[in-house]
Amino acid sequence: MIIGVIFSITMPLFLTPFWLRILREKYPNYDRFVFIEEAARHYDEWLERTQTPEGAEKWAEEVIKKRFRSVDLS
Repeated sequence: MIIGVIFSITMPLFLTPFWLRILREKYPNYDRFVFIEEAARHYDEWLERTQTPEGAEKWAEEVIKKRFRSVDLS
């Protein structure tokens, strides 16, 4: 887990998994560690839902609604 957190901070773009790239590009104002924590809590569900970029975006939006207050995703 610690190695994953380190790589999520310092990993070059070409080695970055698409789900992490989506978080950096589409949701730069949110703490990535909250997403990582949520993924770790429900790893099997996260793994299944983030197999596609669309699934990863939908998962991220649900995490934002759940973990961040007063959020407008429009």
